[in-house]
Amino acid sequence: MAEPTQYIFDLKEVTEALIQKQGITEGVWAVNFELGFVAGNIQVSPTETRPSGIMQISRIQLSKPNPNEPAVPWAVDARNLAKGV
Repeated sequence: MAEPTQYIFDLKEVTEALIQKQGITEGVWAVNFELGFVAGNIQVSPTETRPSGIMQISRIQLSKPNPNEPAVPWAVDARNLAKGV
């Protein structure tokens, strides 16, 4: 059997793993991404350069969603996770 070359995780699985890694046992948490944007001229072929934008993921964070807004589907209750629910 071939060795795996990649593992794929959905956002809820990433949220759960980060909650467990930090030892969090209370509160609802969700994973978020801090993005950076850069603009510049990018050479797209040997004879052509175009104005372009690049988006980069700078950091990943866990945060508590705003209780006055609908919860995102990947929000996880750390208490349930700690109990194995």
